[in-house]
Amino acid sequence: MPIKPPSGVQPPGVSQLPQAPEGAKKGETISSTPPVVNPEAVAKALKDYQKIQKNLKKPFLSGAAGLFTDNVVFPADLLDPSNPANDPKYLHLYSAVLNLKELARFFGEGRRRRAKKVTQILYGKNPIIEVLHAGRRKIHEALVEGKKGRPSDEAVAAVLAKHHVKYRIVEKKEIDSLTHQAKHQGVAAKVDDFPYMSLEQMVGQFPESAPQAGSALFVLCDSIQDPQNLGAICRSAWCFGAHGIILNKDQSVDVTPAVAKASAGAVEHLSIAKVTNLARSLEYLKEKGFWSYAAVAGAKDTLEKLSPSPKMVIVLGSEGEGIRRLVLESCDFQFSIKMVRPFDSLNVAQAASIILHEISKTGPVLPLTYSPKIA
Repeated sequence: MPIKPPSGVQPPGVSQLPQAPEGAKKGETISSTPPVVNPEAVAKALKDYQKIQKNLKKPFLSGAAGLFTDNVVFPADLLDPSNPANDPKYLHLYSAVLNLKELARFFGEGRRRRAKKVTQILYGKNPIIEVLHAGRRKIHEALVEGKKGRPSDEAVAAVLAKHHVKYRIVEKKEIDSLTHQAKHQGVAAKVDDFPYMSLEQMVGQFPESAPQAGSALFVLCDSIQDPQNLGAICRSAWCFGAHGIILNKDQSVDVTPAVAKASAGAVEHLSIAKVTNLARSLEYLKEKGFWSYAAVAGAKDTLEKLSPSPKMVIVLGSEGEGIRRLVLESCDFQFSIKMVRPFDSLNVAQAASIILHEISKTGPVLPLTYSPKIA
């Protein structure tokens, strides 16, 4: 059964969408006054079509072409550059692009969902146990070091069995190979990919007006690329009451097994969002009632003078560059950590621990049993 385009779809830059006369066959030329086509819209259609054509497999593309309704002409010379801008074929190309986009998104999302099954190999006792406690991602299979059918760590094996997780008892060298010689403590597991949230989902978990200082606390990391540092920041964030971590997509390390190990499994309990633009994200958070505080070496105001707000974002910079200019300009306040001796600066993970511990002194963080939920 053919997939019909959405009713009332009118591509931008086109004055009218001619319809095939009754009884017209697929591919038959439509005899009507050529529509006025905006060349910019045509150029965009060609670009979109070529991108889809490049990214999708050819069998799928040919199948998609056959799903258009009889009103859509899809001739072989669609991409012929000799066609003039007001040729009706280009109008049908744009209609085809709209359909292809919908199909590509539908099948693309399906592929991404399927690809999320077993995409990480976690290792270490705490990370795997915290996956079980948090319950956000599935453990498909675990490997436990042991000999002659008996696990070396019976406590870990008991926890896995309690949560009905299948595990195999293997020699150490098999886990070594699977984890690329990481410090796995005799246990590894195949798990779903990390469940990131959108920033909107993170903010939506909290009421518009928080009753106590620190009751909505996020940590925004500007281009943190070291897995050990990000993991340590996540560990401190969870221990001292923060609820979420915000990362920039292109210049930050992802939540990898190394990050999970460095966090001792704390990442499993935190909301973590990846955003395209940190400066715009800070503006969005301001609209939602958050105040942002940038940790900057040498800032006049010190951490002790910080007045926590009901909704806070602590902004931390990368190991080398620090907080970038546009991100820093989007922050409401700047502060520094007072040091007894003159020295360059603290490691970003050490700074995060000190800052979050100081903020936690202002009162209890609500809710104390907070656990993120994916909408």
